[in-house]
Amino acid sequence: MCQLLALPEVPFLFSQFFAGNIWAVTLVTGNPTNVLLAEDLGDTFVSFAARMGVPGGQDSEGDGDGERSSLGSRHHSPEGERGSARDGTFTRTGVFCLVRVLTATLICALESVHGLPVYLVVLIMGACSIVVDGLIDAAFVADTLRHMPWELFSFVTGFLVLAEAMSVTGISLALASVFLPLAHTKSVAYVSGFVTMLFCNLFETLPATLIVFKMIDSVPQWKPAAIAAAGVHGAGFRAARRAALSAVIFGSNFGANTACIGSLGGLMMRRLAAMQGVVVTNGMLLRQGIPVMIPTMFVACWVLVNWSEV
Repeated sequence: MCQLLALPEVPFLFSQFFAGNIWAVTLVTGNPTNVLLAEDLGDTFVSFAARMGVPGGQDSEGDGDGERSSLGSRHHSPEGERGSARDGTFTRTGVFCLVRVLTATLICALESVHGLPVYLVVLIMGACSIVVDGLIDAAFVADTLRHMPWELFSFVTGFLVLAEAMSVTGISLALASVFLPLAHTKSVAYVSGFVTMLFCNLFETLPATLIVFKMIDSVPQWKPAAIAAAGVHGAGFRAARRAALSAVIFGSNFGANTACIGSLGGLMMRRLAAMQGVVVTNGMLLRQGIPVMIPTMFVACWVLVNWSEV
């Protein structure tokens, strides 16, 4: 779009990318890490949105992995004409795809009715979409699969293995000591959020979330038995643990805005930008992301700590 309108691509690309990762904290479907943490917190689709929407909305930036849409729409077919707005195919197919996404989100929101976990709903919708598309236009499915960034899946899988190895070898337990001074208060959210943000730029979002999740599970005061034995202080430990987990959601989304390695979205954004002849480097994202995301993280954690509904 920027190229068609003769506008500079990078400012619009970065603002879209930052907005996407900031608003991603508000829904379970905004990020795969949200699904993992919502399950541990016992949140449904609706309760997660009600709890995370307030601190996430305070940052007023934007959401989703929308960075793919404006860049990826120009690469939907090898012929370059199929799917274009010129013959109306793009409009019909685009509307159909949009309806499917909205339907999947609606079904996820009705989790308390059907009882299916969010990840299973999305998996079923995705599989059904491939089958339906294949029956209508097999070439469209082949083209879609051909443009999938398959190499990124192996990248994340490798880091997940490394993260799990850190857990089973006791490294996560050692790292958990950073939470101990504030284990009794919700202010531990600041530590949890910024640690996750840092780890995202070392390991990628999913492995970083897994590492910090294991660290939180290793805090002695936050074990279920310890909380039960703490008596009147148990509620404080329980609230602190929930605040720490909620801050991980912030860190895993906001940390993605400071380096391309921070998330799959960042890697895909750079890949798709390169396909358009736009160069995006880690240094560029770091220089733009740090001044924006550190205040954003602080504000989100402050609201989280001072909001009674955590």
